[in-house]
Amino acid sequence: MVVFLKQWLILVLMIIGLLISASFQFYHVLYEKDFTYLSWVMFFLLGVGTFIATKNAFRFGLKKDCDNVLLKIKTVGFLGQVCSVLGLCGTTIGFIFMLSSLSDVNLSDPNSTKTLIKNMSHGIGIALYTTLVGQICNILLQVQAFNIKHGVNIVKNESK
Repeated sequence: MVVFLKQWLILVLMIIGLLISASFQFYHVLYEKDFTYLSWVMFFLLGVGTFIATKNAFRFGLKKDCDNVLLKIKTVGFLGQVCSVLGLCGTTIGFIFMLSSLSDVNLSDPNSTKTLIKNMSHGIGIALYTTLVGQICNILLQVQAFNIKHGVNIVKNESK
């Protein structure tokens, strides 16, 4: 039951973090800046992984079925790695968008330079936001997977 209580604590802290970031309008900024919507895909994967981890932590607290729980928790770790890779894909897309704005620049025209700077900052914003969201989602999913794996290892060692 300790594993489930730890998972519940992680879930409550994630909800608190969600509310704090909403109060700073992080999601509104993310919606405006990230035209790839990869950040929203990563948030969805975080939700799916958290659901899987919480469900299996509860089942593990009731049944102590170590092998079945370990198989399902590998999915949570995999989803964390997918979030990390999606964040890096967003970084690449952001840099491509930023550098593609350099192709048709006329430095003698002030309006063209202003548009160039705007497009470059938009591209770097995409790169940084997707990297941030990917790494945060990865960390949160890996912490949940570690919590349950640790609990399973303790039960396995006690039964030997």
